[in-house]
Amino acid sequence: MTFLRMAFFIFVASSLYFGLHYYIYWSIVRSIFLTSTVKAFIKIFMSIGGLSFFLGEFLRRRSGLEFLIYGGHIWLGVLSITFTIFVLKDIFSIFLPEHRKILTYASIVVSIAAIAFAIIQVKQPPKLKEIQIPVARLSQSQSGFRIIHLSDIHINHFTSKEWIESLVERVNQQNPDVILITGDVIDDHLDRIKEFPPILRQLKSKHGIYVVSGNHEYYGGIQHFNDFCDQSNFHILNNETITIDKGLHIVGIPDDTAKSFSLPGPDLGIAMRNIQDDQPIILMSHKPVGFPEAVKKGVSLQLSGHTHSGQILPLNLLVPLAFKYSYGLYELDTAYIYTTSGTGLWGPPMRIFTSSEIVSIDLISQ
Repeated sequence: MTFLRMAFFIFVASSLYFGLHYYIYWSIVRSIFLTSTVKAFIKIFMSIGGLSFFLGEFLRRRSGLEFLIYGGHIWLGVLSITFTIFVLKDIFSIFLPEHRKILTYASIVVSIAAIAFAIIQVKQPPKLKEIQIPVARLSQSQSGFRIIHLSDIHINHFTSKEWIESLVERVNQQNPDVILITGDVIDDHLDRIKEFPPILRQLKSKHGIYVVSGNHEYYGGIQHFNDFCDQSNFHILNNETITIDKGLHIVGIPDDTAKSFSLPGPDLGIAMRNIQDDQPIILMSHKPVGFPEAVKKGVSLQLSGHTHSGQILPLNLLVPLAFKYSYGLYELDTAYIYTTSGTGLWGPPMRIFTSSEIVSIDLISQ
């Protein structure tokens, strides 16, 4: 049954993937007169692009040349952005059929520009996002307590040593009281990213570094994540609470993907079972879900990631539909949730209409 499910998934995913290629080709040729030679060139170009991801994975696993998959990941982004723009073009064409040709030319130009911008955008270092959050029950002596919030670093075979070194340097410049990382730290096997823990051990904060699992930690093997964190001097909170700075509670729950691997999922009741006082509670949860329930249990601030704020089209448009707290700061009663767009990237090394970020949060007493 497992084999049949996997085969069905591969069939559906492949049909959708190559169906998108056909849609873009059909959308062009039905709107613009092209010679057979040009049509043949487009077919060949899109076929090579479509196969690049699979070919790159095949060759990388056998040759060890990591860069071969890079082009395939770029193509995924090219396909995603172009598909979105051509769908919008075809919608406009319904109402402006006489302008279908010019809309097609415009869509090609806009797609190229958007792809170029998305690639250039990720060459920029993560932005420093500075916010202040008033916290009920925070003492005057704790006011100004600084949290550095990181998430979705996705360390893998594409990650450069220079990028991690720069991240460490910029975080340390903020003189954080604590560093909290809300999941998807790694996206690869430990033996392929073993150069990074010694660098990450140079992160400095007064009260340590705490992390929770994201969904990708389970896809690659949770033991790789556990070992990586141990080597990086990260403390994993797995349905646990740790109290720092004379009464500030840091609560961490695992991602709900754990249940798909027959592991304990998030349980806020268990995580908070030892909290007896009325001190501020900071919750770390990879996905920005469960916030209203957390507020009822006394959580002052929830920190989450996962969404990447969409990262590229069309996810920029779809993510807010899937997650109520998709990006930024939200308030409920006297509590807050901050969902970051992520420190790194997943999938295509591209970003559009969003940026990677390092979040510096100063807690302010009320």
